Amino acid sequence: MYCLTQRAPPHCLRSTEIDVVVPPVSEEEPVTTPPPVAVEEPVPENNSSCPDGCTSFFDGCNTCMCSEGRIMGCTKKACRGEMEEPRCLAWEGEEEEEAAATCPDDCVTWFDGCNYCSCEEGKVSGCTKMLCHEQDGEPRCTRRRGEIGEETTPKPPTTQTPPLPAEGPEGCTPVVCPSGFAPFVSDPAACPGKNCCPDACLPEGKCSLNCEAWYDGCNSCGCTDEGQISVCTKRHCFRQGEAYCERVAPMGGAGPTLPPFSDPVPVIEEPPSSPDCAAVTCLSPTTCAAGERLETPEGECCPRCVQDCGLARCLMVECAEGELKETPKGECCPRCKMAIMAVVPSEPEISTMSVPAPAPSSVEMGGMVEEDVASVDCALVSCERPSCPQGVVAVVPEGQCCPVCPSEAPINRSGGTVEALGGSPSTQHLRSRASSAQH
Repeated sequence: MYCLTQRAPPHCLRSTEIDVVVPPVSEEEPVTTPPPVAVEEPVPENNSSCPDGCTSFFDGCNTCMCSEGRIMGCTKKACRGEMEEPRCLAWEGEEEEEAAATCPDDCVTWFDGCNYCSCEEGKVSGCTKMLCHEQDGEPRCTRRRGEIGEETTPKPPTTQTPPLPAEGPEGCTPVVCPSGFAPFVSDPAACPGKNCCPDACLPEGKCSLNCEAWYDGCNSCGCTDEGQISVCTKRHCFRQGEAYCERVAPMGGAGPTLPPFSDPVPVIEEPPSSPDCAAVTCLSPTTCAAGERLETPEGECCPRCVQDCGLARCLMVECAEGELKETPKGECCPRCKMAIMAVVPSEPEISTMSVPAPAPSSVEMGGMVEEDVASVDCALVSCERPSCPQGVVAVVPEGQCCPVCPSEAPINRSGGTVEALGGSPSTQHLRSRASSAQH
């Protein structure tokens, strides 16, 4: 395990003694042996090699693994400021610390408080190379032999996931997120001792709510006050783990305000199923406007107001000359609309001279004088065109000159009829007059 903070003063881990040739000494001279001289290993001038015998080399910024004098791989940290002095961190044949070199016999994966290691026959065979500010927890075995998910060939894990118990789940249900989102564990503290599975989606490049330190499944990152991922470690991971918040910001402290996208999107859209209306509270109105009724659409739980012209109450509309009565689409009641063209069949006009007016007569009835029907001169009467419902023909009641709608007219025993849209008012009363003369 390699730490950012220096825990001990620099010291030489290994020295090489040089052979010293001692010439023969006479009996008179005392035999003296010079002390061994420590020779520093040369630091490689390029970044592709390391000192002979060195297994772990620090190049001033990153930690590298060496084999046969060549650098095999290094961490990928972005380094700022003045570089430290390059040095060898471990030599061949050196014994590691006892606590870090051993693990329980049945342990497959070991956490040493900072890094994760693979165990073989009770010995650590390989560890991750994370640089830790401080120990993250007590050393422990995170996976034992026979547990679900054990690999036949142990590999150093690259994820800091909680331990998986023997009675744990067989596997996680895959969470498929839309483009631009990534799965993450929304609350790793809610499943202690279990294998935390991702249960939500979060925009890529974002930290979860109130997170201060974010783990993206491979590297550890910091979070800005706006919820953006800032500086991260640059470890190379063989496999990607599950992302989660490593440290939540204290109450009232810094932390992002962006809530996670917690509605995973399925890979295949399933056909819509009937909703569970028992769990739905409807806020629809209980009454509708005139001409409307409540109706619950198919596949929904709450009723809506829909149009029903059978319930509509329309006002009587009288249109001016040159206008037509029309009911707009989607409405129940008619409106007046300017007629584009009104074609009225031409009929020969009947002159008032050809209809002799009978002599007026009167009948006295109970002190009231009622003018006889034949005495009415309709030629002198100006009629207004009645506004009858569509399909209803206006009639001229007996004893009157002007047409009315049948619902407004008294019982007509012998009166004639006039078409509602036919001719002008003068033509109408002339027709009425001619009809009266024929009778």
